[in-house]
Amino acid sequence: MREASRERSHANWIVSVIEKLRKGTVIVEGKHDVKALSELGITCFTYDFAARNIGKIARSSRVYLFFDNDKGGSQKAEKLSSLIESENKQCKVDFWTGASLLKLLNLTSIEQIVKPTEELVYRIRGDTYGEDLLRYSKIHGNSEFQH
Repeated sequence: MREASRERSHANWIVSVIEKLRKGTVIVEGKHDVKALSELGITCFTYDFAARNIGKIARSSRVYLFFDNDKGGSQKAEKLSSLIESENKQCKVDFWTGASLLKLLNLTSIEQIVKPTEELVYRIRGDTYGEDLLRYSKIHGNSEFQH
């Protein structure tokens, strides 16, 4: 019972994080990360784009840096955070949300995020998962995006 309650809490937290990221400015390391997060309905920019367009990115009130949990990801996050904060001291840079999501799912890479997220939330929340999170329909165990 306790395990089910914890899983339900994790699933609900993941859904709330995804909704938060959908509304914010999200920066990831590369195009594969963009593709993975787009499957969750999250629009994001690559690190290279953000570094070249720092003025535009820094106009946001909050920027989520969602990088892989490795040395390269940490270095890029620190560098980009400094650039954003030097451009706009009022902009809040959030490392915690993405890192916490990866840690909860026991992942090191953003590219891996879709399947574990889908499995956990669908198992706990049931059929509303497709409507609430990915906006897809389940067909013979596969997902099909609706356009």
